[in-house]
Amino acid sequence: MPRKKKAVDTGDGWSTVNSGPSPRPKGVDPLHTLNTPTSTARPVEPPSKSYEQVLASYKKYREVLRSSEAWEKVMTFVDTILIPQVVKKEERLKKCVCLGLGSLDASFENTYRSSHYQLILLEALIEAFGWRSSSVTVEGISLIAQDPEFNEVDRQLLHDIAGFEVVQTPAAFELIDNSTFLFAPHVEDTYYSIALAKQPFLTFGNCLDHYLDMTIKDISPATLEIFRKHQQKHLRFDYPVDWNSTPQPECKAFCVEVFYYVIPDAMESPLDNLLENLDINVDKNPQEKSPTKVELQKEEPLTEDPTNVLESDCTGGSSKETFQN
Repeated sequence: MPRKKKAVDTGDGWSTVNSGPSPRPKGVDPLHTLNTPTSTARPVEPPSKSYEQVLASYKKYREVLRSSEAWEKVMTFVDTILIPQVVKKEERLKKCVCLGLGSLDASFENTYRSSHYQLILLEALIEAFGWRSSSVTVEGISLIAQDPEFNEVDRQLLHDIAGFEVVQTPAAFELIDNSTFLFAPHVEDTYYSIALAKQPFLTFGNCLDHYLDMTIKDISPATLEIFRKHQQKHLRFDYPVDWNSTPQPECKAFCVEVFYYVIPDAMESPLDNLLENLDINVDKNPQEKSPTKVELQKEEPLTEDPTNVLESDCTGGSSKETFQN
């Protein structure tokens, strides 16, 4: 899975990595990592570019992404299914929580570009949902973003571009509930499971098949159970990355990323027919699956409460949050 961050040793047995599962202290259940005190906190790097420079890059990348074939297919799904069948029918959906976007002013170009592309998609979704108009957020809508790598330029751009308020870890986790649109592409599995355990109504994030179909030794059974339950309860639409296109603006930013959603009421047309009519299939990496209707099953209670990780031991300055994209 693509990662946004270079390998950085934090000096306490933890690191952020560019690829592969993130290493964790041996024998520690990943669902409890937010409760583990941290001896050192990695400081936020100061901006290397000005607000104007980062904004200019953002506008350039926006033109590139919005001209791609995949973008058109995603927006067709949003306009045809997501807005009329989910957003407009579900009055409780009033909040967006964005996790682990990564700095828009990152040191590496791939990291920098992926963060931009993901924010471009998020900005478009917020506007399409009718949650923001003419640079003003609609009353009653909350837009929250969290990443320990955000600097002052990131915070200002997130506010100006998409109306997001940046909060410190772990505040965003505590705000996620069944009225939330969770936007968390390529977030590390520990924090993804914590967020999904809060049962957000709509999610854009890592394909859960990535975890459920593979043997990753350091993922606990409780984490896998959260992923399994979420997948059973939701329909899905895979971001249609075209691996044969040139250029490929979305491949690193959106590969194996999925919309997980629920249709509140019975639809007038069968879901399979609607998806087929969208003509969304493109040539994909063999590991990716086409948009799939997942069988909905009755939810059973979890044997372990994953939200216990957010108790008072967890503070903004001491969290071991290692978001990866």
